Amino acid sequence: MDYNFAYAQASVAMQQNVSLPGGQVPNIQANSSTGEIYRYQVVGPKHFGVTNLRTVQDWIVARRLLTIPGIAAINSWGGPTKEFQVEVDPHKLEAYSVTVPQILNALGNANINGVDAKSTLASSPSISGVSV
Repeated sequence: MDYNFAYAQASVAMQQNVSLPGGQVPNIQANSSTGEIYRYQVVGPKHFGVTNLRTVQDWIVARRLLTIPGIAAINSWGGPTKEFQVEVDPHKLEAYSVTVPQILNALGNANINGVDAKSTLASSPSISGVSV
């Protein structure tokens, strides 16, 4: 595909098809040596924190931008991502007739990034850390 045609298409699509938080209006950089055609920065109040800004980027801004036809990828930079750890009680699993694979599957379905699969088993029969 011709770069200039792709640039024009993306520019028109971003002006017409995106609704960003705070009434922000997207602009496209004319040319980039990295192959990217658009860069932006998510900013917020000082008390908001970089982890929360990254969460807004990953869960709101990037998802909305990806709904625009022709947007191939969103590359996020900066800010730590949130990580959730789940401790599974084997007695409650048994009481509710739920298996560890069912828990991992449910966590994966609830998280667009999927389960990290770095499950660490403690010396007891409980899972001490499932990174999501």
